[in-house]
Amino acid sequence: MAGRPILPTNLKVIRGTAKPCRMNENEPRPEKVVNVKCPANLSTKEKQCWNHLAEQLQKAGILTTIDLNALMTYCKLWVIWQEKTSQADVEITPTVDRIFKQLLALWREFGMTPSSRTRIRSENQAPEDDFDAWQKKRRMAREGV
Repeated sequence: MAGRPILPTNLKVIRGTAKPCRMNENEPRPEKVVNVKCPANLSTKEKQCWNHLAEQLQKAGILTTIDLNALMTYCKLWVIWQEKTSQADVEITPTVDRIFKQLLALWREFGMTPSSRTRIRSENQAPEDDFDAWQKKRRMAREGV
């Protein structure tokens, strides 16, 4: 897909660029995952990756039920990339490069890079003070979200 990725509605509201005429009133809002279980079909290394990341993403409040397949894909790619790059004389082959680009795309989707984290606001985080809470409510009411 060419062009910039579409921003989620909550990011548009936070940035102040949300316009009611461009909002999707029926946008899905998946529920947050509270206690996620590791899929049985993962290898030992993939399970280690899963357990670590699932815990971190849950604490950040950004893991939802429909993210689980993407997380599983990430864990599988991570193990493959680790195996390909663990060789002492690793050569950056098209396969390794492609795997890294796929990992980077998933890192960005989950907010796991410093720059992508600046664009995500977790619902787990309380507003800094009463003024921030008031401002957020006011902005959401004004945008109709």
